[in-house]
Amino acid sequence: MPSQSELATTKQYDFSNDSSGGGQLMSKKVPRTETQPQVITNRKKSPYKADVRLISCVHGVLSETDRTEASLIVLEYHLVCTGGAHRYTRLNTRLEFRNQCQGEPRREPFVKAFAPFKQSEMLDPVEIEHSKRETGEISAGLSFTPGELGASLGREREKKYKVTHFALGQAFEEYTDGKPGSDAIFWELIENKTKTVGVPDTFRVALLIQRAHSEKFLCDFTLGLHGGVRFAVDNAFKKIIGIVDDVDPIIFDPALPPQGEIESMDPQNLGDFAKDRMLLQSLAPVHLL
Repeated sequence: MPSQSELATTKQYDFSNDSSGGGQLMSKKVPRTETQPQVITNRKKSPYKADVRLISCVHGVLSETDRTEASLIVLEYHLVCTGGAHRYTRLNTRLEFRNQCQGEPRREPFVKAFAPFKQSEMLDPVEIEHSKRETGEISAGLSFTPGELGASLGREREKKYKVTHFALGQAFEEYTDGKPGSDAIFWELIENKTKTVGVPDTFRVALLIQRAHSEKFLCDFTLGLHGGVRFAVDNAFKKIIGIVDDVDPIIFDPALPPQGEIESMDPQNLGDFAKDRMLLQSLAPVHLL
């Protein structure tokens, strides 16, 4: 049986690699039967809810002078935890693009630019003041009367200092073929442990994909969620182990017309949104709690 202290302690559980086939936090993934589906994944049968949507998808070329084929893709993540003790403490997601036909001799589609987070970024910083008590010491060469010496030895000094606590957002580019452009992008959000309000509940990721052809291509999408939960620690908890999404590949078709929020997205100038390896931040805002 768990102790009272165990029952009252907030524990973090890694919601990944679930093999139970059930459990309170599991729900069925979205079957991948359509091209460019609006709903990428939707988790709703537990206090830990997650929804990922295809917000924008425009196929075209980089510019009127550079006719290299490209696609601009934006996904929006929306997270909700019901119940006062529930929150997402960490999230990671990965998108990798590849040809639909295995063995295709032409180069795989790759990420030319992306947003957010070129490098690790501090989000929502909070300064916390800390204090430390130190006992005073007598310097060599000084003389004291017995009364002064006793007062000096008994004196303590309080040293105050400030530490910045923050949520963390970071991205990592994955390369396998040694050529310019990323095979995949991995993002991670980690909560501000001082505020303990969880990761941002709404955010977007944007990718500019460069392609070698106009045929359909695939995106392998994964989503990992990690939660802080207040629950009794007993055998029943063995089945409450996870939310992890490794859905069927998302199919993209360059023959389809622009989809979703496409205002100001010119199919003939998709490269205008990129500055070196980064896309405009306005495409991928992060809404802090």
